[in-house]
Amino acid sequence: MKNTSQIQTIRPSPTALLNPCIDVIFKALFTQNTDDSNEALKSFISGVLEKEVTSVQLLPEEPSILDARDKAVRFDVSCTFNDGLSADIEMQRKNEDYAFSKRTEYLSSRLLVHAFSSGGDWKEVKPVFQISIVDFYINEKSNDIENWYIMQEKKTHHKLDEIINIIFLELPKMKKLFNEQPVEKLSKIQKWCKFFVDADDPAKQTEVTKLAETEAGIMKAMTTLSKISNDDIMWKKQLDRDIALSDYTTMMNNMKRAKKAAKKADEYERKIKEAEKTIAKAKKAKKIIAKAKEATKKADEYERKIKEAEKVIAQSKEAAKKADEYERKRKEAEKTIAKAKKAEKTIAKAEEAEKKAAEAEKVIAQSKTVKKELYNMQTEKQFQKEQLNSLQEESQLKQEQLNSVQAELKTDQDKLDAHRKNGA
Repeated sequence: MKNTSQIQTIRPSPTALLNPCIDVIFKALFTQNTDDSNEALKSFISGVLEKEVTSVQLLPEEPSILDARDKAVRFDVSCTFNDGLSADIEMQRKNEDYAFSKRTEYLSSRLLVHAFSSGGDWKEVKPVFQISIVDFYINEKSNDIENWYIMQEKKTHHKLDEIINIIFLELPKMKKLFNEQPVEKLSKIQKWCKFFVDADDPAKQTEVTKLAETEAGIMKAMTTLSKISNDDIMWKKQLDRDIALSDYTTMMNNMKRAKKAAKKADEYERKIKEAEKTIAKAKKAKKIIAKAKEATKKADEYERKIKEAEKVIAQSKEAAKKADEYERKRKEAEKTIAKAKKAEKTIAKAEEAEKKAAEAEKVIAQSKTVKKELYNMQTEKQFQKEQLNSLQEESQLKQEQLNSVQAELKTDQDKLDAHRKNGA
């Protein structure tokens, strides 16, 4: 049989306190139907607004919906104080989708609509205060823990009637301040924020006790927190909120990791595409290089053939030059032959003259003058014979040279014809 004398509890220890930074605990802290809870709420609002709060009246957590299109909202702690001023106090641990500031503007508008009766006198409109304790930064450019927003002209900063007031208490800035300043030097609202941060920490109970000793409202809150910490249902709600927060944090981190992985995948995809482009360019360049090599090879072959052609042309020019030389020598030989033929005619005339001289010698044999002329003619004939012999020898020599040149020219022409035939 089971022992029913022991009650199962999820409270860590008999002295453990709930975390007031969890919205359901925060709400329970200030909405208990006790004097302690009411006094704690008045003290907190007084610390935020830096004004005395004499009375507080809790309002429904869900303001009325004006029409079917209206969006239902739920306030954490909604109240009126000091004869008609209204406040909504929210505890927020996560800035979901980084849109909490927009949400507070919407909530402040709904709070104003809820506080002001339709058809009422505009002069009766009273200020509303949207107070948010957040565990993240709203205004990182400012070192102030409390950031208070109102409606004012953008350039001149001229204020309207300050009907809508949006106030943020940023716990990350407070945590830093708590590490730097002792409890005695903290302001009232700073003490409240330190209470929110450290109330459930067993290691900080001495400091929390000092806070309670220096601030009566915090003492009332400690009393209330101790009472609701005896409720196992509240511990279950806190556990559910912690699990939900861990689920949300895990989901957000998974989304960040997924985005990071997707970003890496996109980067890898980009690099792969770049690599593919580079490879394609390399292949194209390889083909171009191959074509260039082939073109270079062909160019080298053309260059070789051009050089061979140039050699052939040079040889042809040399052969032509030799042919010109041979032609010149041939013409000179022809001139020499012509001179030789002319000399032969002269010799023939000389022989004819010799015949006539012989006849004259017979006629004028007795004349010394004729003999003398005959002698001279004979001498001349002898000279011309010698000259003719010389010309004949020279003509023969020129003819032999011409034959030799013609033979060489024919040999060169045969070589040229054979080279052209091989080149074709």
